[in-house]
Amino acid sequence: MAVSFATGLSVELVPGILDQMPELVKSIFASGITTGGLTAILANAFIRIKE
Repeated sequence: MAVSFATGLSVELVPGILDQMPELVKSIFASGITTGGLTAILANAFIRIKE
């Protein structure tokens, strides 16, 4: 949960973090909610695989 909060906040607090990324990546990860949500989904999937 902390990782998803951190990734979501990093996009919001450091707006230049995605400057070097392609437009497709920028459009997906431009919102902190989207970035945090996708990170939480991926983390949940990795935890389930481990069990």
